[in-house]
Amino acid sequence: MSRTAARAFNPDYIALLAVLLGFAVGAIGSVHPRALAVDAALAGTLLAFVGLRLGRAGSSIRGELAAWILLGALGWTLVQLVPLPRLVVALVSPRAAHLTAGALTPLGRSPSTWATLSIDPIATVVEAAKLICYLATYLAVFNRCRKDGARPTLAIVAGVGLALALVALWHR
Repeated sequence: MSRTAARAFNPDYIALLAVLLGFAVGAIGSVHPRALAVDAALAGTLLAFVGLRLGRAGSSIRGELAAWILLGALGWTLVQLVPLPRLVVALVSPRAAHLTAGALTPLGRSPSTWATLSIDPIATVVEAAKLICYLATYLAVFNRCRKDGARPTLAIVAGVGLALALVALWHR
């Protein structure tokens, strides 16, 4: 086997990427909380592998715009979960402050002095978990393509897609 072929089939974290892709789609897009939790755990493991690989190779994501956009979106999503004084929430998001202040009025309770920017914190956590999955998948594919070229990596992504299409046809 040639050196290029040996590199193309190096199983390091590419199997984890295939499992992540397959599980995400196979679990109906990881819509259900348990499926999303499994997907986020797989993505976290994949991020750790990619981080170790980048660290060993002395690489970084400095010039990678898409990774920074995903990190920015993840950061903003997580900031929405931070409890802030209600006055700050009213300045940044008056609508969120109004909705959360009025939510407890029918129950005869007054709103707390702290609130999050998110109107639905559980949904925000779900979206943050999805962003982690997207970031892990992007970094794994990007790092793998940079190392071995696009063809072997895209063959794995296409193979997972084909396998899921066959499973969908079989279930029909």
